[in-house]
Amino acid sequence: MLAIAIQSNADTQGLKIGKEEFKLVQYADDLSAFVPNTECAQLVFRLLDQFRACSGLKVNYTETEATWISSLRDSTATPLGLTWCKSVKALGIVFTYNANIQLQKNFYDKLEDI
Repeated sequence: MLAIAIQSNADTQGLKIGKEEFKLVQYADDLSAFVPNTECAQLVFRLLDQFRACSGLKVNYTETEATWISSLRDSTATPLGLTWCKSVKALGIVFTYNANIQLQKNFYDKLEDI
């Protein structure tokens, strides 16, 4: 229900890659939202609060991480009371602008686990 609410909300924008728009990825109790600005992030948080009111499930904000992307990737601002990082992990994949770290975490570390 939560994913449907986020995906179908016309005011919540996602990241556009070509003709596709990506708003979130979700697996079990993990949700990663991709939004272009803090206003859209606030909309997602409002939807999460509405979901909590209906379901009793709430976001653990102490484990919530965010990263700036695109032209804001070097921003030092830390809005919304979130932990801001240079890389984030979503569904087991590390996203970072550092190509060496990304290759290490997503490929070589995985090879060692095999």
